[in-house]
Amino acid sequence: MACNTRCYSGPYYPCPTFFNACGCDCSPNSVINPPITNVSFAFATLSGDVNVLNGETVPLLITNSNGTSITMPVLGDIVLNPGTYIVNYNLRTSTENNEDLDFALYLDGAIIPTSESSIDGTLSEGMLSNQVIITVTQNSTLTLLNVGNNAILSNGNISVTKI
Repeated sequence: MACNTRCYSGPYYPCPTFFNACGCDCSPNSVINPPITNVSFAFATLSGDVNVLNGETVPLLITNSNGTSITMPVLGDIVLNPGTYIVNYNLRTSTENNEDLDFALYLDGAIIPTSESSIDGTLSEGMLSNQVIITVTQNSTLTLLNVGNNAILSNGNISVTKI
């Protein structure tokens, strides 16, 4: 039996006790939002202050992960199995010469459109961040590269979640 809409508007399981008093069907068959299982994700961070020159990969290291869809065989290179992913990165940057700073994600050596993040050179330090959704059809390598002037990174991370 469906829940009485005067006291409850949706069939969730398990129902709180007071919903049973309203005549709710709280059987396992009434689940409408089953739990997500087999989530594959990786979270990589930067260890200490690092100078990253133009064209260099940010040396991130996976510190937390689940599943087998995302691996890092080489520091900074994230290997993705076929699928769709949400990718987020954050960097705390500074420069000694007030130069523009610019970072972007690359997939198999090609820049991912809209993944670039930059800071105007008039700021001596700041935060860079971006989020993209990508789909890969074969095993592919994801990297975060410095595409601007030499930068000093004091903190950074990237999270990759297969959706």
